[in-house]
Formats: sequence, structure tokens, C-alpha cells
Amino acid sequence: MLENSRSEQSVELSVKTLWWAGLIILPIMPLCLIMGFITDPNFKEFEGFVLIITIVAIFEVLVLVLVFLRRDVVKRFTADVSTRSLVFNEYWRGLRVVKRSYPFETINKFDLIFKNVPKGRYSHEIAKFLVLTFQSEKMKVFSSKLDQDNIESWGRQLNTLLQDQGGFPAENFAEPLEPHWPNRDQKSLKIVLLFLLISIITIGSILITLVLLEVI
Repeated sequence: MLENSRSEQSVELSVKTLWWAGLIILPIMPLCLIMGFITDPNFKEFEGFVLIITIVAIFEVLVLVLVFLRRDVVKRFTADVSTRSLVFNEYWRGLRVVKRSYPFETINKFDLIFKNVPKGRYSHEIAKFLVLTFQSEKMKVFSSKLDQDNIESWGRQLNTLLQDQGGFPAENFAEPLEPHWPNRDQKSLKIVLLFLLISIITIGSILITLVLLEVI
């Protein structure tokens, strides 16, 4: 698990590095277009700007592809499907525990944010969902409007229930629970929106460059 954790951290670091590199270099394309129009209105010596725009556009596309591929790697590390995964439904009147054998990928943070959990598999009352992933002495909790005290209390109850079912030993739950609050998921949503913005600017710059090449 320690090796997986280190690998996950290194992957996340490389993703952030790619992301910031692409974001910093991105303004070069529109700046080249603006400078080209200002310095050469007749497009007679625009080839240099066109070359820069083309190179940056290719770089941005590669960054997008690599980042999305690396995010898949992060997902594989965090999911760790080979370990035991359980899904629990929490209702208004007390706590009901339902043991599931689905992989962790069947429900994720974006499902919780957009409330689009697959119908027929889970309760439609998504606001009351707790997704608990047990990975050898580590527990992650995805919650909506739950405080730390309630999470710890439910964790103790779940531990007792699991032991009654012949589940996991108590020492696996000795560590404090780690809540993942919705504001972290909102940051992920902002990253997705920024990716879309980069894609739009990249495609727009490529199209404008192609038009200018035709004009030249």
C-alpha cells in the first residue's frame, strides 16, 4: 500500500506539472495571432507566427491527451479493485448497511456531485449516500452534508456490523476516517471546465491558423 501511495502521489504530481505547463503556455497562441495582425496586417511575413501557433497547438493537444491518460492511472491506483470494496446506503431513519461487491469505479465523486448514480443499483436518495472503500487499514468516505462526528460514529457502527458478518478485523479501522467534502469535487469540476476552455482555444487557434495559411 505504501508503494501504491507513493506511485499515486508521483502520478498526481506529474499530472499537475503537465496541467500548469499547458495552462501557462496556452496564451502564446492568441498573443501570436494578435501580434501577427498588428505587425503584419497584410499577412506577408506571418509564417513565423503561424509556426509558433502550430507548435503550441500541437503541444496543448498532447498535454490534454497525456493528462487524461494519467488521470486514468491515478484512478487505477486509488480504486485498487483487488482489495475489498463495500457500498453503504444511509437513510433518514437510522443506518442500514448493504454489502456490495461492485468495483469502486461504479460510483465516484462526480456521480455524487451530479446526482446521477445508475438507476436500479443504488437508492435515488443520493444526498444520503456514503461510499466507503476499505483498503487495508485505510478508509475513504465520500459524503454530502455530514460532519466528522457523525462519520466517526457510523464508522464504529459499521465496524461492529462487519465483525458480526465475519468481515474485517477491528485494527483495519483504527485510523481516523478521511472525509472527502463536496468542495474538493467542485475543484475537479473547475479543472474539467478549464480543460474545455483550453480545447476551445486550441481548436479556434488551429482553425484561424489554417485560414491564414490559405490567405497567405
